[in-house]
Amino acid sequence: MQQLVGQNCARCGEGVRSELDARFCRQCGSPVHDHCMTPANGEGCPTCGAPPRPDVAAVSKPADGDTARQQQAGSLAALFARAVSWGGFQKSQQFDVPGEGEPAYDPGHVATHRIIVRVGKVCGAVGIVVAGLFVFACLLVAGASAASPDRASGVSVRTVIWGTLFVILIAAATPVAFYFYGTSVALLFAPSDFLRGPIGRKWLKVAGVKGIAVARVLCFVLLIAPPALIALLVLLAVSGAI
Repeated sequence: MQQLVGQNCARCGEGVRSELDARFCRQCGSPVHDHCMTPANGEGCPTCGAPPRPDVAAVSKPADGDTARQQQAGSLAALFARAVSWGGFQKSQQFDVPGEGEPAYDPGHVATHRIIVRVGKVCGAVGIVVAGLFVFACLLVAGASAASPDRASGVSVRTVIWGTLFVILIAAATPVAFYFYGTSVALLFAPSDFLRGPIGRKWLKVAGVKGIAVARVLCFVLLIAPPALIALLVLLAVSGAI
């Protein structure tokens, strides 16, 4: 499959930054932003004039082995970037809404999508608790540092500002990351026919992959990575290494 990210839109000329925001024209294969494919005047593809349909699938084009390997290698990084994006969180909940001119989705696929979102929201709620505990722990550490004259005098204003920004960013990203962790677990067990359908393809775009097998491997890695990391840290703590 040809890489979409990094190409220039055929209408506006700006680079494509995310596969969630653009697609290849279904007729000629030109890369076009979604908002450029469906302007107010109703025009479609600027290259071939195909009618505007925001839901069309990306056109398959041959790619050499190096390009395919680069796509797979970048999948995890792409998913991590989207996992801390509130925009991706909000958009993923609307994947069961058909695009303009698109027929209604299969009710079974819609039900599967809602289960995936529900699992993600449960994990997101856990993430909110974790974020709250993280902020509370940081406040305790900051209070202890302020109570110590020796330690407080050595802390600069810049350090306080950067530390505060770091805490805010981590706290804001944690619930979304937990949400996508939950959806990854649910997608690991989602039926293949769902992943082949229009809603499933949208979820594959979130993961930055096109193949179902690659998506399942990615979801499995995300499933076991956090518990494995926690177990490793516990073992290191028990052994006295940290």
